[in-house]
Amino acid sequence: MNDNQNENEILQEIEAYGDQIAPKVEGQVRIGFQNINGITKSAGLIGAEELEAMNEMKLDLIGMIETNINWTHDSRNYLHSAASLRFNNTARCVMSNSRANSDDTYLPGGTAMITQGKFSGRIIARGMDHLGSFTWMAIRGKKDIGVIAITAYRVCQRAGTKSGPDTAFTRQCIQMREEGDKNPDPRNKIFENMNEILDEWMGKGFHPMVMIDSNSEITEKNLNDFTERNGLHDIITTGREMEAPPSYARGKKRIDFLLGNDHIQRAVINLGALGLYDGLKASDHTMQYVDLDEKLLFQDDTFTPMPGFHREFKLHDIKRKTHFQETLQKRYEHQNIAKRVNDLAESFENNQHLSEIDIKAYNDLDDEIVELILSTAKRVGRVDFGYQRSADLCIAGKTIRLHKAILSCIRNDIKYTESITSLAEELNHQLPNRDEINVRQAITNVNEAWKAKRIVEKEDGERRARWLEDICREIARETGQDADKTYKAMIKCALSKGMFKRLKAILKSEWSALDYIEIPNDKWYLDRELNELYEFDNGIFVAHSNYVEDLFEEYGSIKVLPKGAVVVDVEKSGDVIQVLNPESIKAPSWSRVTKPEEMEEWLMRRNKRHLQQMYIEKSPPTTDAFAPVLADYGTSELTDEILNGTVDLESLDISEEMKLFLKSLKRTPEEERMHVPSRMPKEAFQEVMKVKNESTSSSPSAIHYTLWKAIAEVDDLAEIHALWLSLPFMHGFICERHKREIDCMLEKKAKVRQIHILRIIGLMEGCWNAYLKWAYNKHIMPNAEKSGLSSNQWGGRRGRSAIACATRKLITWEYFRYVKETVLAFPGDLQSNFDRMLPAFNSIISMKYGMTRTAARCRAATVAAFKRNIRTAAGTSKGTYQYESGDVKLGGEIQGKPDNMQLWAMESSLLLKLHEEHCRGVELRDPEGKTLSRRTGDAYVDDKDTYASAPETNTIQEGVENMQHHAQFWAILITLVGQAFAFHKCFWQGLSWMALGGYYIIQTRDKFSDLDIWIEDHRGKASEIAYRHHDKPNDGLGLRLCPTANQTPEFEKRMEQATRLASKVKNTSFKISEAWITLRVCVLAAITYPFALTRFTKRQLGKLNTVVEEAFLPKLGINRKMNRIVLRAPVELGGIALPNMETIQDQKGITNVMRQLQLGKEIATDLRILIAQAQLDSGLTNPILDDTSTKVNYIEPGMIMHLHDRLAKLDGSIVLEDQWCPKIQRIHDISIMKKLSQLPGVKPRELQHANQCRKYMRVITIAEMASLCGTHIKPDRFNGRWRAKSKLKWNRQPPPNGPMWDTFRRLIKRAFCTKNMNRAKTQNIPLDTPLGSWYNIERHIEYDVYRSQNIMCKRPAEEGPSIFERYEIAGEANYFVRNGIRTTLVHASHPTSMSEGREGHFHPDHQYNITDYPNEQQSDSEEEEDIEVDGLETLRNSETLIACSDGSYDPLEQKAAFNWRIVTADENGLTSGSAPVNTNPKYLNSYRAEFAGLRGAIRYMRKHDLHRKNIILYCDGKSCVDALNSTNDFTSATLERAESDIIQATQKIMKDFANLKIEWVKGHQDDEDDTEFSSRPLPVRLNIQCDLAAKDCLRNSIKPSKRAPPMEGAKATLYLGMNMVTTEMAEQIHYAAEAPKMLTHVQNHLRRTKETVEEINWRSIGRVKKRLKLHESIRMTKMMYGWLNVGSQKIKMGQFGMCPCCGADTETQHHLFTCPNESMRHTITESIKSAKTKLVRQGIPSSIYNEFVEQICLAVNLENPDDTYSQDPELQHVRDQQSRLGEEALMKGFLHTEWTRALNDRWTPAPPTEDGKKVHQKDALEQTVCLQRALWDIFEAQWACRNDILHGKESRTINLDTEKKTNRLLEFREKRRDLLRRCDHWMIDYPQDIIVKWSRNHKIRLLQNLERLKRVYDKEKDKETATLRPITDFFQVVARTTPRAPAAPAAPAAPPVD
Repeated sequence: MNDNQNENEILQEIEAYGDQIAPKVEGQVRIGFQNINGITKSAGLIGAEELEAMNEMKLDLIGMIETNINWTHDSRNYLHSAASLRFNNTARCVMSNSRANSDDTYLPGGTAMITQGKFSGRIIARGMDHLGSFTWMAIRGKKDIGVIAITAYRVCQRAGTKSGPDTAFTRQCIQMREEGDKNPDPRNKIFENMNEILDEWMGKGFHPMVMIDSNSEITEKNLNDFTERNGLHDIITTGREMEAPPSYARGKKRIDFLLGNDHIQRAVINLGALGLYDGLKASDHTMQYVDLDEKLLFQDDTFTPMPGFHREFKLHDIKRKTHFQETLQKRYEHQNIAKRVNDLAESFENNQHLSEIDIKAYNDLDDEIVELILSTAKRVGRVDFGYQRSADLCIAGKTIRLHKAILSCIRNDIKYTESITSLAEELNHQLPNRDEINVRQAITNVNEAWKAKRIVEKEDGERRARWLEDICREIARETGQDADKTYKAMIKCALSKGMFKRLKAILKSEWSALDYIEIPNDKWYLDRELNELYEFDNGIFVAHSNYVEDLFEEYGSIKVLPKGAVVVDVEKSGDVIQVLNPESIKAPSWSRVTKPEEMEEWLMRRNKRHLQQMYIEKSPPTTDAFAPVLADYGTSELTDEILNGTVDLESLDISEEMKLFLKSLKRTPEEERMHVPSRMPKEAFQEVMKVKNESTSSSPSAIHYTLWKAIAEVDDLAEIHALWLSLPFMHGFICERHKREIDCMLEKKAKVRQIHILRIIGLMEGCWNAYLKWAYNKHIMPNAEKSGLSSNQWGGRRGRSAIACATRKLITWEYFRYVKETVLAFPGDLQSNFDRMLPAFNSIISMKYGMTRTAARCRAATVAAFKRNIRTAAGTSKGTYQYESGDVKLGGEIQGKPDNMQLWAMESSLLLKLHEEHCRGVELRDPEGKTLSRRTGDAYVDDKDTYASAPETNTIQEGVENMQHHAQFWAILITLVGQAFAFHKCFWQGLSWMALGGYYIIQTRDKFSDLDIWIEDHRGKASEIAYRHHDKPNDGLGLRLCPTANQTPEFEKRMEQATRLASKVKNTSFKISEAWITLRVCVLAAITYPFALTRFTKRQLGKLNTVVEEAFLPKLGINRKMNRIVLRAPVELGGIALPNMETIQDQKGITNVMRQLQLGKEIATDLRILIAQAQLDSGLTNPILDDTSTKVNYIEPGMIMHLHDRLAKLDGSIVLEDQWCPKIQRIHDISIMKKLSQLPGVKPRELQHANQCRKYMRVITIAEMASLCGTHIKPDRFNGRWRAKSKLKWNRQPPPNGPMWDTFRRLIKRAFCTKNMNRAKTQNIPLDTPLGSWYNIERHIEYDVYRSQNIMCKRPAEEGPSIFERYEIAGEANYFVRNGIRTTLVHASHPTSMSEGREGHFHPDHQYNITDYPNEQQSDSEEEEDIEVDGLETLRNSETLIACSDGSYDPLEQKAAFNWRIVTADENGLTSGSAPVNTNPKYLNSYRAEFAGLRGAIRYMRKHDLHRKNIILYCDGKSCVDALNSTNDFTSATLERAESDIIQATQKIMKDFANLKIEWVKGHQDDEDDTEFSSRPLPVRLNIQCDLAAKDCLRNSIKPSKRAPPMEGAKATLYLGMNMVTTEMAEQIHYAAEAPKMLTHVQNHLRRTKETVEEINWRSIGRVKKRLKLHESIRMTKMMYGWLNVGSQKIKMGQFGMCPCCGADTETQHHLFTCPNESMRHTITESIKSAKTKLVRQGIPSSIYNEFVEQICLAVNLENPDDTYSQDPELQHVRDQQSRLGEEALMKGFLHTEWTRALNDRWTPAPPTEDGKKVHQKDALEQTVCLQRALWDIFEAQWACRNDILHGKESRTINLDTEKKTNRLLEFREKRRDLLRRCDHWMIDYPQDIIVKWSRNHKIRLLQNLERLKRVYDKEKDKETATLRPITDFFQVVARTTPRAPAAPAAPAAPPVD
């Protein structure tokens, strides 16, 4: 029934025509189409009724015309989801409509096509007409034939016909005009567009079938021309003598046609047109259908489609899952499966050697178990419960089908069928007497049924909710959970799942299923650049190396065909291949293979050849000499000898390198004790299956993870299957079911189908995968980690991520840029890594780390026995490939197997260790030489960057020589395990230096063009490795790293990515919440992935911000011009925390560094070395990351400089434990560079020159440069001939040139010698402030003479060991005499000089003057604890101690404190300590206070040597106890958790304790009962006392005046301002970055001082905004900061700014509350009353809420509705403070903090309930939140009222706008000749009185269309004007004998002449 049709209208009867639709049989394809007059929409579903009808009629394909819906992403997804759900994920859909706005829902016209079942497997392409007039599907058959099916809607209007602004005709006209068509005719344009599609596909051998509502008879000329052109005829009526009835109830002719060619006609079995009400739905068009013979149509059987996740049921379907579990249990019991499994296991255990009979018994029982599981699942899955519709709606739909069936029986004069009778019984409906009902009455019944269904649809939302609640109650009963929580969780899960599925579809890459492949047409190809010959061999390319000239070697290796290769002819002769035509320029060509059988055959050959590569290439482990090692799948007795270290390696005919590798396999004593159980416990089986995603593809046997997870939930079933799965691994045999494997073929690059670069992912049995995951993840890999894997191996290991690996690479490059030493890198990629791993070799590796021989044999033997199918878009192949006797063996593991990463991690670790033993690699040293980091490379899975340096000469020649050796040795090592380099992917690059102008600069390639690197493979064939410029990136690990830290390549990549994602977002409609999640979770996660390591500039980050924000701000409902400071501000300050790229880079970069430093592993060591080098390079004596106030823009740019600058921007610092830092030498001493950088006007280049001179001299402070007397600087310090003798490892530094020394001298004088600036270069320069006493510290400069009070030490003149001449003071005389030697300096000595007097008397030139170094480092916070009671001696005399700690937190004051107590077991020796907790108050909580108390107690006991005693420490924080008792190692991920710093620091101290137990005690027990204190257990009493003492300490604490000292054991501490960052690091960095700017903005917005703004109650704002929905939070931000779309904003955009309610000239935000409109005043009065009622109910004191309401009334010019109100004089202070914020501040939501204090003063606890239980009472802050929410509720009510008026009939703005639009329409009418092209005049060619009477919506739509057409016309006129030739172009040119002179400048144009 048409949506626009009168419900009581009865359309003319149209009887069925043709064959009666019969039950569908196998081998038939059923196709139907109908003009449905609008697709069904109900209860959030689209197409439910049509899909039900499609299922009922068994239609394989339906075409729907006039869907009348805007097919947005949402509506498309809704239909696709409904179809997939209805047809078990086998549905395919395509839709079309004309161009529309995203907010349009109803859209006339449109088409859709849906296929289902196996038929969907034939769909190879689908699409839509850009005008929305038709959709099409290409349906594949055999031998390149198929069907191209089109569903089309041809508009009824002819060109020039007047039509409404929303009709399909009008929309198509406008779209055609915008495309440049000056005479649009959509009615006939459809034929032109369909011809293009048909021509394309008919040219490929496809046969046309067109389902069209032509809105004309078939004899109409244009339609007739179309059919004749394409050989089409009406299939329904062809060959029929009886005239067909009309297909349209309001007409008398057929206008709906199913057209096809002769091929389609020959395949017809049945066809016809159904009766009017018998189609997909009630419509005024009939449905046409045809049954076709599948074999005649397609010449083959249907392919099995590739459904996404086909399951008999899903786990959330509790009924089916439970039914499956119960049925399977019963069937297992009936078949006695448990006993038979146990008996077989016992039999195996008793037999040492299993026979074939035993193994057959296992496999037979396995087949039976599989059959039981699958048959049970199929039985459960057969029941059709419908989908996502309420029961009432299901009944209504079935009732319609019943009445339609009755109508059909009456029309065709047949008896009721069995199905009708059955359906009537199901509905409890009495069938009418067949003789008493006529057609008219039956039609009436159908209409009545439709009416009833519509009523149900309107209520279906509530009915469906009740239905879901009933289902949830059933689930709750099954699971024992709360029904309400289950219901909410289901809704949230469904919404989230649907949303992320939609986002994935929008943002995913252009990957598609493999429905064809491409094969090269030639066999031989030559690449001249690489000088290699490529042979196409069974699906892959083999590269042959050049021998000489045009001759190439027979031997080759697998490579990818280069882009520049050309086709050549060759001739083979023995082991040599000759290229006959090397000059060929013929480019490669490819043929497309689409036939499934041929495609599968090619792919099987390709994959088999791919896995044979190791054996064909004769890789070392595949040789006959190595065969004994790999015998019996790597589990032979020789394997035991290798692992035990007893093998005679000399007896094996293998290389020396292989012997080294086999020797490294010897187990250590710890490894010998390792054992991995072969039997998988039930609990492990359940745990592995629990974490598996049920949608993951697996199991060729069809036992998917849904079934395995359901089985694992039942203990009895899990027990059986855990044992059953373990038996093959326990006894070393193969399960036949496990031998099946499917190669899933995927695109490696999107849209690239060339056969040699496809990807293989293997699907194996889910249970087999589960066992491997358990064995390797839970046992073998942890064993390997304990044994000690290489620290240079990343990936495949916990906590060793790609970012961590990239961090280490970045550090390496930056270190060598600091020290200016030569370094080279060789990034080497392996060929097909996992496919070249030998399973037998991996058996040895696995057994090394504890795997049993039988389990290793089972695993390797199963892989070797795999029978592999191929899976493509056409389904799974019937044929398989496997190793055949006599064939080349297959190697390799399987991509997708869960143990691959772990196996390669263990294997490569052994190789890396060998590489480190025999290669030097690179060394990173700190300046003192105490810390060393050495490595030969960093490997992430199969990609390894090999490093080499030049430690002897620092030349590029030495570096290349070392790299040649290192890379070659690594190439040899990888071949030992069957691997090989992908030489075409390898390259080398590096940094080498040359002196220029006092600096070292990087050498370019032309300086060492004679140096190359050649690497040989295992057969001695060398390949030249390409060189890559040092400014070019290594594109690996997800980011682009350059040796020079060049950021441009990475920025370009991220900019391109951001632009691409933004373009997809712009073209998608989102809800605000969806847009936010897309931004945060999808888009930013991708773009900012490398931000932990980037250092993009502010400008670059700004460009990224612009791209992202332009796409997302409109989706979030935010004006693009809105102040970014407000948007990016923290929620607490009223912002919405819109992500800012600059802040994200800070968050990720700082967090990455902090986590690595706190982790304290390899990267921490490297970072500390790098920071130390940066410290030395900076010349500062304060830690470079702690003191960030000094600019360091003169040092090497890189990670450390960037980190320093960003910390400075955030007012932050990082304090490192035990980090090297130089010290000042004397009183008044200072860092040279610190002083120079503070000079006014100094330029960075000058500082760089000065720093180069300083580094060359090897000095840091002015004391090291000045004379020993400390009064002047000698002139030789500036001539380049003096250098200090420093013990530090200084960066390499060339001698500075003259201008650099001049700059340095000038700056030194400006900084230190301002009083004597004009001294000559040969004169001493006096210091302004002479240096004082020397500090008693260790010095890096080796002075010649040192002295103490009584001893002098002199260093010998010659270089050598540290031996000093000793001089001792002679009694009381004032001279020294020589007295032996010393090997060390005397304590407390300082530099001096001495002179020799007579008779061997020596006199020091300077008096002894030394003092202690000032202690600048603050002590740990616990050092400041107040020890209240000290019984330390008693505690020391006791063996057992009882301790307790507790913390207390005051959320209002944001303070915390702790107390701990220690006593002996007999309660003596009480010792107690208390202290406040000093950290960021915003993030302070009781959790931190509890940890601080625990650490305080533990630290006290360790400090006073109580750690060897038996100690029990109690705490009432359960989570704190669990955290400290955890034995898990810290990773960068676990360090992200709250308070991880104090947990790590505390656990470090706990390691010193012999027997410390931390236990939980229930807290606050004194509040629960009246038990006497003395009667309570000791831990409870201690807890009560600690609680009271902590609260007392809290009350007496004051706000700290300095930052908290770093915590010992934390390794690194981050500070932002004065606050120590202990939790939520990213959030605190965000606040530090954005809050200062926002607070300044608030000051300007409110026009208040900084102090006043700080008194705003920001915490209540933050709490309320976090509880709001996103769109509400955004609206509140706009309201607070003046960005609401009110009149004052509209005026800025040139719109009307008057108040829509009262007509005021300018509508301001505050006017919302004072508007005199009656409705607005009524609303605000009622809102205030409602707010007061809520406040009373929320427990707000009456004096507060009365005062609050009074202030609101004053602010909105309203009398207080409470006549009894009287002011509370005690609240005068609150009034005064609130008024300081401004008149409008209150209604914007800015509350003063005094409200909270006033509430706190009046806060009283709620009285207990009758049974004595405490009642939760909101604290003062939460009560303030209630006030805050009340204000915003008032605003929401006013805003809603205002918008109702704005969009209502009374809106002054709307009326004015409507008048404006009417005038514009009239202007178009009057000036249509000037504004519109003649062909568009019909749109506005109406009388004026008609135009005026149109509805507002009609006017808006028409005006939008006209404005679009005007823009088109303007462009056409501009284009036409531009192409007009000037009249002079038509003048005849006479012949000239001289060349044309240059044209003179054009003269000004003359005015036009009439």
